[in-house]
Amino acid sequence: MSWPEWGINTDDPYFIEQMYNWMTANNFAYASYWDSNSSFKSKLSHDQYPKAAAKFKELFSRIP
Repeated sequence: MSWPEWGINTDDPYFIEQMYNWMTANNFAYASYWDSNSSFKSKLSHDQYPKAAAKFKELFSRIP
């Protein structure tokens, strides 16, 4: 299973955590975060949503 594109448009670390939990519990092959503000404001890489970005780094960096 894959999730080719997902993102958030608010500083919501809980949503990031729940996505991580769901993906790791459901045997995902890959997922791709939409790190852009084009068409949808979801960029995590430039401190737009600092709490969500920190949670994303904490959790998704665990995946080999």
